[in-house]
Amino acid sequence: MGSVREDIARRERQEFVESFERQNRETEDRKEYQRYATDMRNNGTTPLSFDEWQQFIPEEFSQEQPAVRAALASANSNWKQLVEVTKERVASIPLDDDELRDLGFDLRFRPIWENEYTSHGIAAAFEKFRSEPRFVPSVHFRPVGDFLLRNRIILSEPHIQLAFTILLNYVLITPVEGEVEQPKVNLRVEPNSEIERQKRIRDYEEKPVVRFEGRDYTQKELDAMDSQTYQRVMRMNTPRVTDVLRPEPR
Repeated sequence: MGSVREDIARRERQEFVESFERQNRETEDRKEYQRYATDMRNNGTTPLSFDEWQQFIPEEFSQEQPAVRAALASANSNWKQLVEVTKERVASIPLDDDELRDLGFDLRFRPIWENEYTSHGIAAAFEKFRSEPRFVPSVHFRPVGDFLLRNRIILSEPHIQLAFTILLNYVLITPVEGEVEQPKVNLRVEPNSEIERQKRIRDYEEKPVVRFEGRDYTQKELDAMDSQTYQRVMRMNTPRVTDVLRPEPR
């Protein structure tokens, strides 16, 4: 057993060696980081800071060669950034068709929800989704429904399951632990203003509103008629609002 002085000297030597190794690894990592940062900027991507990048070196590989540590840090950090970017897209914007197919969605029919589904039909579809014990309607209906609506996915139990699993894996919905009292949930999907506008235009231009002498007329065709033709088709003498606002010249 050594003396106290020898123990102190041994600890000091050990601390010196460890400090030297840390400083040496820091220097090596900074050289490798410069290569990583240059590559990222050349690719038009903002690199992480050195401290952020270095955190992606697994502790168990801290004694590996500098190139190995750097490769692990770059791969792990790039993967995390890719996941974050994908997560943002899944949460807020429609995915492209290839992405949706890769995720397992059937795109042979792409419904416009407001035209195809009533609130009762949507509620009934989710009511059938009983096989998933983690699905809590009061918590999960809205984000799952919004994902399917945003991507114009046909409403079916397999698609509800897929959407639920994707959002759960990306931590975009919160798992619910234990028993949850289920309040009555308003399953009505709020209409999209742009879709509603397009539907009104389509109805105006294509939907028949009156039939005369074996022919259907749309509202657009009625508005394009002169007053006499309009009155004959409509079988009445009441002027249109457009006629009142824009009277014919005398």
